[in-house]
Amino acid sequence: MSSGLVLRSALCPRKTLEFGKAVEMSTTVEKFEQWCVVEIMGHKKFAGFVSEQSIGGTSFVRVDVPDVEAGGRKLPAFSKLFGASSIYCLSPCTEETARAFAAQIRSESFNLYEAPRLPAPAIRPEEEPIVDDLNECVDCGCDIPCGRTICADCEFENAND
Repeated sequence: MSSGLVLRSALCPRKTLEFGKAVEMSTTVEKFEQWCVVEIMGHKKFAGFVSEQSIGGTSFVRVDVPDVEAGGRKLPAFSKLFGASSIYCLSPCTEETARAFAAQIRSESFNLYEAPRLPAPAIRPEEEPIVDDLNECVDCGCDIPCGRTICADCEFENAND
């Protein structure tokens, strides 16, 4: 037996650590892949298959929300990436539970949203558009494109006078 200090590991009582001896360590990183209900800061919830994804050296939590039937509408599947600091809670569950929860909360991808359509601006009587294709030049009477009041020739002559 070694003359150094010997300790039992709290994580694994069958292993001992001896001080003064080099200990070989191996790091095993398990990749997280699980069906979950994810709660995001800002009170948003998503349910789907959760995994890790790295982009540009930064790690994100990826939620693949399945397509669901909700309120008589079929909502397509989509993915969302969240920074770890924006996640309030991850609740691992079964696939069936995640799908049921996704249908209940009816999460939609941002690309389904549109800005509200604004009504066309009201036209004041003095600004009524000219319906004819051609107008008549006020100086010489020649035909000119709609929206103009003077032809290019008259405009040139007036500028040089």
